[in-house]
Amino acid sequence: MAIFWLITLVVLGTTAWVTYDAHTNEISMSSKQAYGWNSGALAWCIGCLLLWIVFFPAYLVRRSKTMAERSAARPATTMTAAIAGPTKYCHYCGQVLPADASFCSRCGRATAQTSTPAT
Repeated sequence: MAIFWLITLVVLGTTAWVTYDAHTNEISMSSKQAYGWNSGALAWCIGCLLLWIVFFPAYLVRRSKTMAERSAARPATTMTAAIAGPTKYCHYCGQVLPADASFCSRCGRATAQTSTPAT
């Protein structure tokens, strides 16, 4: 009976992680579909709950492909070459941004507006 509860705990724990990770990294079920709840985190969650032995390994493969595609698509540049002039950092993801940016170019969140004192 203990093995049943152990397996149940593993399935529920990994399903919760898949749901969180798929939403955080916007990993969809297919590379042809844009990320959305119906093709992303919710679909992975339901799939893992119903057929964990198939969906959990499939998620790990899809995640590694998606992350590799994203890192290959992002050019490797130095901070000084990417942005000339004054810069600031996104407080959410750490992206280097121009000082006058209102939104982060990586995560899309609004940046904190700081006022500069007049001289």
